[in-house]
Amino acid sequence: MIKVIATFVFLTTALLVDLVLAAEESRINTDPNFNPDPTLFKGAANNIWIEVLFKATPAPGSHSVVVENLKVDLRPEREMTLNVEIYNPEGAIPLVVTPGGMGDIEGFGAFAKNLAAASSELKIIIMDRRNLGRSEVSFTNEEPLGAEEAEDLLVMLDRLRIESAIFYGMSSGSRSNMVLAERYPEKVDALIIAPLTGGPIAAQRLSEEYFLSFLKDNSLTSMEAVAQTPLWKAYLERNSAELKEIFFKQNIEDFLATMKQTGEHLASFGAKTTLGMTDEQLISLNVPATLILHHGEEIDFLHPKVNSRAATTLLKNSSFKIAPSLEAIVDAILPFVRQHTSAYEAKNMGEVINSAARDAEPTFTADGQTMYFNCFDREGEKGSDICVSHLEGTEWTEPSIVREVSTKDYLEVEPLLSPDGKQLFIMSTRPGGKGGMDIWVSDLVDGNWTAPKNLDAPINSEYADHCLYFAGEEWETAYWTSTRPGGFGGNDIWTSERIDGVWQEAKNLGPNVNSAATEHHSLPSPDGNSLYVTSIREGGFGGEDIFVTTRNVDGVWSELVNLGGRVNSDQNDRCPAFSPNFRTFFFDSERSGGFGDKDLWSLPFSAIEDIR
Repeated sequence: MIKVIATFVFLTTALLVDLVLAAEESRINTDPNFNPDPTLFKGAANNIWIEVLFKATPAPGSHSVVVENLKVDLRPEREMTLNVEIYNPEGAIPLVVTPGGMGDIEGFGAFAKNLAAASSELKIIIMDRRNLGRSEVSFTNEEPLGAEEAEDLLVMLDRLRIESAIFYGMSSGSRSNMVLAERYPEKVDALIIAPLTGGPIAAQRLSEEYFLSFLKDNSLTSMEAVAQTPLWKAYLERNSAELKEIFFKQNIEDFLATMKQTGEHLASFGAKTTLGMTDEQLISLNVPATLILHHGEEIDFLHPKVNSRAATTLLKNSSFKIAPSLEAIVDAILPFVRQHTSAYEAKNMGEVINSAARDAEPTFTADGQTMYFNCFDREGEKGSDICVSHLEGTEWTEPSIVREVSTKDYLEVEPLLSPDGKQLFIMSTRPGGKGGMDIWVSDLVDGNWTAPKNLDAPINSEYADHCLYFAGEEWETAYWTSTRPGGFGGNDIWTSERIDGVWQEAKNLGPNVNSAATEHHSLPSPDGNSLYVTSIREGGFGGEDIFVTTRNVDGVWSELVNLGGRVNSDQNDRCPAFSPNFRTFFFDSERSGGFGDKDLWSLPFSAIEDIR
């Protein structure tokens, strides 16, 4: 009974609001300042939305945006090709922008590009939906267009090798995204709905103007006749001969059936919260969502605020925001996408690299195509060695032991490759060093690694020295782990400066970094002003964790700060490393979901920066 009363109150309120909006329709359409593109909205938007989406400019300090144009073939699953643009192809967080109404890349691309300019984290994917822009047409529909578009999005993700994404939909684009989330929730990390289409006016206007009007025109007896209508004439004038040929090959009966099916489908949702989805379907959605109104406090009779607010009561994990400017939208969505993207979850490097034994401590050639790492029990042998693997396409090759620097009787771990790829540093327990555990270096000569040489003092000592890293353009600063006297615990972080080619006396990094516990693996950040340190101190998530310390203008290192749950788990997490372009952060972990003792894992470095 309570649910029935609540539903009645909501529908009554929605109807009253829509009646008010209907009274305002004349004012909106006669306002001299109101001049939206009729092929996009047919009077559905207002000035503020137009300003936000199409006229906003990137904020000062925004980065330049790399644009990639693609023709994404959805065959054989879907008999068509989509026109797609990707902004920031190297961005870590995939964000699919699905235009609304009759909108396409030409109309919404500037807005999407401004989002990409606001944050290099975002990999923006925007497409011309079927029958729009420079995508192919297809009218052999089994379902209304919103559902067909959701299936198109599913195949597009597969073609782009995107496992899941956050979907930013506008008006009817939101509808397609929500259908996708209902059918394939594993593909949708979260929904940004901006804005929601709903109410009797929207149902009547959109179904009539976009779809059912074609059924009332008795002259539309062929695709040639359809081509003379304003919408399709504009589509054909802008597109290639190939797309025109595809258009004219469509069956007129299929075209009219699609218009009828979709128009009647939308018209049936006048009393619902949103067009194209029942309230029960909204309730069933299990993905996080935020509803953003671009039109602020202005009236938009196709996207009533009451419907958006009502949707937040139906969607399990949702919020409502008014963001009437580009800056407000960016401020609203960036924390949301960072919180909900699966791209910021650590991912195992897979069973080719990881084995049932220990795999850790990766280091890469400058082009990122070759990786050296510490491996155990490979090629039928027991013990710790240095392995190498090569990237072929998107897959790593089966690792092999680097025989020149590995031994059968001693440990070799912690490889570090110089930027030019001509030196390989390792830690080894082999004889001939200053202590039981020393750092050694091998040179690449004629494609082969030479026998490793001891680095000698002051980096090596009669104690255990390992976990070497360098910082600076000339690698003039060294950081490593040592058990030598003068520290604060068993293993401390030490440093040395190279002046005129000579390494100076080793210095302990001090009590802010080192403790009575164990600290090791001190990876410098790209600018050298932060160190990512492994420690087993209290206050972590469990076992060894990765922390960060930052150097101030006076050269003093801050106390270690835990990197949090994206990196650390209740098991040992250690040995950080960067990809050559500093976009990916690697570490080894004993967490669940791996293949053995210690596995190599990774996540985007922007996820680490966001934590900080």
